[in-house]
Amino acid sequence: MGRPLPLLTRDFAFSAVARALVVWLVVLPAPVFAFFQETVAKAKADDAEYLLKDFPKGWNHFSSEPASLLNATWQIPREVDASKDPKDTVLICLGKPDGYIRTEKEYENFELGLEWKYPTDPNGNSGILLHTIEKDMIWPKSIQVQLHRPTAGSVFPSNGAKLDNPLPAKDLSRPIGEWNECVITSLDGKILVTMNGHKIGEVTGCMPQKGCVGLQSEGSEIHFRKIWIKPLLPTEKRISSRKMSARHKKTPVCPPEFIYTNLPEGELLFLTPAEAHRVKVEAQRSTRAFRRLQLHGRVPSSNAIRSLSPFAVMESPCYPTEPMK
Repeated sequence: MGRPLPLLTRDFAFSAVARALVVWLVVLPAPVFAFFQETVAKAKADDAEYLLKDFPKGWNHFSSEPASLLNATWQIPREVDASKDPKDTVLICLGKPDGYIRTEKEYENFELGLEWKYPTDPNGNSGILLHTIEKDMIWPKSIQVQLHRPTAGSVFPSNGAKLDNPLPAKDLSRPIGEWNECVITSLDGKILVTMNGHKIGEVTGCMPQKGCVGLQSEGSEIHFRKIWIKPLLPTEKRISSRKMSARHKKTPVCPPEFIYTNLPEGELLFLTPAEAHRVKVEAQRSTRAFRRLQLHGRVPSSNAIRSLSPFAVMESPCYPTEPMK
């Protein structure tokens, strides 16, 4: 067997390891944290469905000229590098003849994002069709988000669709040749539009509330990319998912405006913030009184007493054996 290291040598080796650990913790957190942040952001982005990934799979085409084929108007350049991220696939709409493409799948509550640009036309015209239903025609029953440059971002109904408040907008698009960003949130019959970082507004009472998502061909060449969609839960399910019974789940969750407290029977009592504060104060007072009684030996038995907690409502038969002097 080898001889153990001298004490001084072991201490030096340990301190060297400790110093190395400290240096690692000080120097590396930034890149390490950046790596984890990038991983989390990538995972979040991967939750979305990119609609151009397998184009034209998953899309239907309609044209004002029945004999016109999809690839006569809607094209993806084939000279794109094969190693390019499919999320960055560019879809070119030549603008003629009039028509649109729409998803095969219908969506009700969702968040939709895309980028678009007009390469040459300063008066470019197109649009995003939401909740598209019923018969294909020029133009179908839908809620349209306008991409016509003078009024880009406006929202209005088309061909029998309805909403409470059509939303006008001034041109928020960027110069010709630059990519624009649009994010649309559709939830419970409400549509919120954000264009190039500007929240344009919200429309309510949309009818229909469910349908396909479409892109217009309306006379101008327009390019699209990064078209993604993410389904959302309706508001009712979001609220109901927060409610749970103590009989089914160990850790109760209640609405944020309430505070819960356990009852002796194992059920839940929901309190408003004011009630919760009052219960907490009373519980603290009772606990202090109980401890004073315990200190002076005036409590019959500790087993018969249930101490009050600030976060639990429990019966506490706390009576002294004899009057306090």
